[in-house]
Amino acid sequence: MKLKSFKNKSDQTEIVLNNITVLVGPNNVGKSQTLRDIKNLLELGNNARPVIVSDADFDLPDNFDSFLDLLSIADSSQTIGNKIIRGLKSDMLSEDFIDFPLEPYRMAYNDINRRKKEIMGRFTKYFVTDLSSSNRLLLASSVDSVNPELKNPKNLLQSLFLDNTRELDLKQAFKDAFNMEITLDYSSMLKLCFRVAKIMPDIPEDPRKAYPITNKLGKIEEQGDGFRSLVGIILGLLFSKGRIVLLDEPEAFLHPAQARFLGKWIGDHKDIINGQLIISTHNANFLSGIIASGHDVDIFRLNRIGDNTTFNKVSSDATKTLFENPLLSSQRVMESVFYKGVVVCEADADRAIYQGVATINHHSNEDVLFIHSQNKQTLKIVAKLLKEANIPVALVADIDALNDQDILKGMISSTTDSHIPQSIFDLRKEIALTVNGKTDDQMLKALTTEVWYLYEQLVYHKHTLDGAKGALQRIAKGITSWSEIKSKGIEGFDAKIREKVLLLINDLKQYGVFIVPVGELEGWLNVGTKKKNKWIVPALEKVHNNQASPELIKFVGEILAYFN
Repeated sequence: MKLKSFKNKSDQTEIVLNNITVLVGPNNVGKSQTLRDIKNLLELGNNARPVIVSDADFDLPDNFDSFLDLLSIADSSQTIGNKIIRGLKSDMLSEDFIDFPLEPYRMAYNDINRRKKEIMGRFTKYFVTDLSSSNRLLLASSVDSVNPELKNPKNLLQSLFLDNTRELDLKQAFKDAFNMEITLDYSSMLKLCFRVAKIMPDIPEDPRKAYPITNKLGKIEEQGDGFRSLVGIILGLLFSKGRIVLLDEPEAFLHPAQARFLGKWIGDHKDIINGQLIISTHNANFLSGIIASGHDVDIFRLNRIGDNTTFNKVSSDATKTLFENPLLSSQRVMESVFYKGVVVCEADADRAIYQGVATINHHSNEDVLFIHSQNKQTLKIVAKLLKEANIPVALVADIDALNDQDILKGMISSTTDSHIPQSIFDLRKEIALTVNGKTDDQMLKALTTEVWYLYEQLVYHKHTLDGAKGALQRIAKGITSWSEIKSKGIEGFDAKIREKVLLLINDLKQYGVFIVPVGELEGWLNVGTKKKNKWIVPALEKVHNNQASPELIKFVGEILAYFN
């Protein structure tokens, strides 16, 4: 059985699901609720009251007999002519059964209008596995043994005892994740349990000979929650053939390396899992693992505006490109899919200051992630990667970004798909002209002349290396007069144009582009110097001692408010 699609209740968007679907996004956007809705639809049918999911479209066989072939069915021992279905409940911890007359339900199944009311819930409850964090801790616990002749397991340990073809997969996964060994112990004859050891001793098949050996080994219940959780997940996946598996926060109780291993294991073993898997996660390590498997995985980022949850599909290519980009390789960019939004700054010092203020003065250390792009020119590259992954993004740039139309245009288009009015660029041009005294074309022409003259000097060996570097710096300073603006901020502009500068800066905020009104990072806090390598440490100390300026606190507050 498979869930082909459902509609989002808030906007009726259709969400089409693959064999493996991963739901990501910030906290409290509806990831776990989506799983609960699907579970309730399968268990309660027409009596379910879903919060997010509506119009679920399940892939069911065309006729009732084919549907029953998917279940364990036998003649009823209680009522002549009736059938009985036995199967594990969604928690995989106990058995359930239905005793029912065949013909009335065959008629109900074959009538599309009656199928949802009379079949969904009553029969489909055997097609869902709920691997919530609380359930899976119990799945690995000791249980009563079972008669091998009866073939009716009431839990997963009994299932593994009756069909040990998957035990090798479990043993290998446990070894790879924890560098420990695990075995199913049935030597007591009355109980089934998992035993773990660094190196498992040879255990005879005869329970009478095995018991003195296994009884000295530790039970999994005596180990940490990480052992039990991973075993519960893998057992649940291996024995959920034909089921829809709902896996909530698989990373719970696992260390980062183990979470990544589990994600990759799921992707690598999707063929033997043989069920549909819908996962809710808030962990970058697990996500990177499942992506690293290289198999088809659909990722949906959930956002919430007010009481409405939206589902935004993130292409695998966009996610992979985002995670592997060399500009971001040293940062926590993989975590960005779990944040309300991401702020891209020019340099790491900018990131540290703005994130410090967000955390200390706005208590926003979980909602918004701050990263950097190395420089102003690459702000748009990083922002575009985030936008393509359906992650809301904002930029923070020094005030000299207003000097270059291409840079400004690139920044705006990288954060939004909204139409950008020409008036913004006309206003930027007017402002830049008051600083430079020349248009962009005039400055480009002057730059060409100066660079050509320098080239001739280099050809005739009239410069040493240091001399050539100095000449380049003089050319750059001669082309623009923005160094004073960058030092003084808005106050550095001619008084007649300042109002228009403020207007432009405020207009840009609606597109997620935040221009530093004090010019550059060092203008926010006076620590006796503006040299970045000497400024950053005392500035960070001020921020962490709650001594940031009111203007800086307000500026960061406006950035955070953008994501609301």
